[in-house]
Amino acid sequence: MNEIILLKLGELVLKGLNRRSFEDKLQANIHRRLHPYGQFRVYTRQSATYVEPKDDRCDVLGAYEALKKVFGIAGLSLARPCEKDKDAILATAKEFLDAELRSAKSFKVETKRADKTFPMTSIQLSQYVGGELHEAYDNLEVDVHHPELTVYIEVRDYAAYVHAQAQPGAGGLPVGINGRAVSLLSGGIDSPVASWMIAKRGVALDMVHFFSYPYTSPEAKDKVLELARLLTPWTGRLTVHVVPFTAIQEELRRSCPEELFTVLMRRFMMRIAQEVANRCGAKALVTGECLGQVASQTMEALRCTGAVVDLPVLRPCIGMDKEEIVLHPPAPPPAAHARRGGGRRTGLGRRRHGEGRRGRHRAGAGQPVNQPPNSKPFRRRYFMHDLSEFMDLLCGRFDNREQFEQRQAAGDTSFPFARHVNTLCNQKISGLPADFPGLFLLEESYYTVQGRTNASPHLFCFTQEADGILLTSYDLPRGLDPKTLSYETMPELPFDQLSPSQKFTPALYRFQDGGWVGGSESMFSPVMKFTLFERFFPDRLEVSESMEREGKRVFGYDVPLIYKRTN
Repeated sequence: MNEIILLKLGELVLKGLNRRSFEDKLQANIHRRLHPYGQFRVYTRQSATYVEPKDDRCDVLGAYEALKKVFGIAGLSLARPCEKDKDAILATAKEFLDAELRSAKSFKVETKRADKTFPMTSIQLSQYVGGELHEAYDNLEVDVHHPELTVYIEVRDYAAYVHAQAQPGAGGLPVGINGRAVSLLSGGIDSPVASWMIAKRGVALDMVHFFSYPYTSPEAKDKVLELARLLTPWTGRLTVHVVPFTAIQEELRRSCPEELFTVLMRRFMMRIAQEVANRCGAKALVTGECLGQVASQTMEALRCTGAVVDLPVLRPCIGMDKEEIVLHPPAPPPAAHARRGGGRRTGLGRRRHGEGRRGRHRAGAGQPVNQPPNSKPFRRRYFMHDLSEFMDLLCGRFDNREQFEQRQAAGDTSFPFARHVNTLCNQKISGLPADFPGLFLLEESYYTVQGRTNASPHLFCFTQEADGILLTSYDLPRGLDPKTLSYETMPELPFDQLSPSQKFTPALYRFQDGGWVGGSESMFSPVMKFTLFERFFPDRLEVSESMEREGKRVFGYDVPLIYKRTN
């Protein structure tokens, strides 16, 4: 007999009088998902759903892989049906699991007897089949506690089924059983993860994406559409509503205070998303907002942006930190980042979005997609380009000679001559995970004032984050002499011995006005505050640093140091 697929329903079996509606929705979703793989019979008996091929032309293995991504399925097994006879069950186990039985060193047999009319108990059948397999395969030893292979036997109404370990399914509830919502989709990780999580709770989705052409390229829209395609194996077919946002964004830029720009822009986005929801019959909005992640996601800001809509706003990522979002959900279903939320910044100083004219784009479920939207390979393929562009600006040799000579000519002898040598150094970090998303950089800083030069090396790690690039400072290991440390003298550093600085607050850099702008404030002690503000452009690096003790500046300058490339 041909293999079939056994599906375990998980949460659905806890439903009461409405359980049938959940099962019907799941079966409808399964039929749609299996359409590219042939004709299958799908039916439910005794808390299990059976997927049987109707003919030999069906691609059972392809269907099996596709069903791993259908919400509502808690687990699934590729099984071989046989007659409800102990010898037929034994023969099927030998034939169907022969390769596994020959390669394993230990095993056990577990039996579930749903058909109580079967003449043997579960224990008796397990003992019989296990004993015969032990005799037939010399390599096998019985281990009932930690076996390498478990042979599962299920005796049900119409047949007995033999299979190996079940694979986890996507879990959750069938998509569509809990209505429809509109998700605000950016080019980052937060919004697709939020969409995935809401779809897992049985919500069908439409997507809305805001696009500010020409401040964003068509490639930015294409990346968002690719994100939607990566979601479709789990969510089913998606419609992406691409909304032109340039005119609104430019008017806000001209008319509103800078400090209110982001909040006002998000209020407009929420209004538009609600209008899209009303047109497509959705009953809620979904965002990837995470409490306190950025300034526009504080309680006050969330209340302000949510106040302009009547529909409930679902925020499944609200209590998660960034790493939880990046690593959620674990594989197999999806493992974690497109860009980690938010989207790229525009030349207007705000996020980059979709296209120049309104459009509706279908993200088809039949597309061959191998990487989930938050998997590390996907993140690196689609969004590491921002980090690469950023590092291209930052790496090399720089000094402020032009600025220094101007200040000297003006009689300012206290102004420093400063040099930076910035070098990527991942190759000098041993033990880095193969999929490590960050880039380590050794910054050699030299400041000369009135003939005295001080060296100040730093080890930084740069990663792609929600709204841009995150700089994390790492403590230099003990034993390294800051006076002589350079890339050439830098020894190999074990990754597991490196630790982020507890004093320095990571600095976030956003793309704004043609360059990258960012910084942070760090409390080095209860009375010492260090402030960093930087702007990186293709022709210069602008760096402002100051140290204050109890509110009085003890280090820093009235103007930023302006570095120009020397190599």
